[in-house]
Amino acid sequence: MLYDAITEDEDGIASINPEKCDGCGMCWQVCPSKAISMTKPV
Repeated sequence: MLYDAITEDEDGIASINPEKCDGCGMCWQVCPSKAISMTKPV
């Protein structure tokens, strides 16, 4: 399941749109490969 801020390209590479991300952390919690890390905004 992808969340609104996450898109996946034709190669299966996911990216996060910072304009749609509200920092809730749900994607980080459910990522099966633990490939997402949460950082503070710069």
